[in-house]
Amino acid sequence: MAKSYVTYPGNGTTTTYAVTFPYLARLHVHVLIGGVETDKWDWLTPSSIRLDSPTTEIITILRVTPTEPIVDFTDGSVLTENQLDIATIQPLYVAEETQDLARYSLNN
Repeated sequence: MAKSYVTYPGNGTTTTYAVTFPYLARLHVHVLIGGVETDKWDWLTPSSIRLDSPTTEIITILRVTPTEPIVDFTDGSVLTENQLDIATIQPLYVAEETQDLARYSLNN
C-alpha cells in the first residue's frame, strides 16, 4: 500500500476525494487526472479535495515533499517542537515518496 499517494477511478459524477496521507503543507499535495497534473481543484477540509468538474479518468492525489530543508536551524535560536517535528518528518516523507515511486513504478 502506497504511503504518499492515493488513486481513485473517475466515475463521471464524483468530485470530492479523500486525501488519505499526512503532509507538511497543502502546497505539497498535487492532483493528477489521467496522469496529467491539474490545478482545477480546491481544498474542502485538511483531508479532502474537490475537483472543479467530474471526470471518468483516474484521479491521483499525491504528496511531493521538497528535498531542500524546510527548517534552517541557527546558533543561539530557540528550538521549537514544531521545528524539530518538521525536521524529522520531512526526510521520512521524502523516503516514503521515493520508496512508493520505486515500488509501484515497477508494476506499471
